[in-house]
Amino acid sequence: MSTTGEQSVDRNQLGLRMAAVAGAALVVGLAFNSANPLGVRATLSASPKPAFGSRADPARPAAPAGPKSVYENETVSLSVETEAAPSPATAALAPAPAVPSLTWPETSKLLSAGQIVLVDARAAVYYQTEHVPGAVSLPAGSPPADLSAFAAKYPRNTALVVYCGSLKCPLSHQLVAVLTGQLGYTNVREIPGGFAEYRQFEAQVAKGSAP
Repeated sequence: MSTTGEQSVDRNQLGLRMAAVAGAALVVGLAFNSANPLGVRATLSASPKPAFGSRADPARPAAPAGPKSVYENETVSLSVETEAAPSPATAALAPAPAVPSLTWPETSKLLSAGQIVLVDARAAVYYQTEHVPGAVSLPAGSPPADLSAFAAKYPRNTALVVYCGSLKCPLSHQLVAVLTGQLGYTNVREIPGGFAEYRQFEAQVAKGSAP
């Protein structure tokens, strides 16, 4: 009987020791998991309530109808309203109709005889720096007030000759489109070589080698 009792006590002590070891292992594991940044975290997440005015908020007022251009990235959402009406600068970019072309020598004779109004289509700063003598400044893309002032000074049947900087300059074409289309001028011509042709011809005259 004593032997059986001793065996029972040993088993109970062994069970207690194993339970103690398991508990200690559990405590150590929990402590390691808490200190480890890669440990498992038990979290509860709730769907955030949409802020007032956000896209998901039903109380957000509807956007006004009309054409829009929308530019977005990951952090910014921007809507820009656009207008359908063209600006004067946009009208100046319309294709120019085919108009007669003149060389500078031909233009010079007409200008000297007072038969034309020579119009400089370049920006005002270039006109102020240097321009063909006798020319008036009307930059391509001028505001409506300047176009109205020009139209009030020169009748619609005035003979106009427009020039730009050179063959590569598009401003004379743009101004011709405005003069004939928007302002209704009926006698418009153009110097394709522009101011560069004038300078070259005058340099040849100074050297005595002009054709």
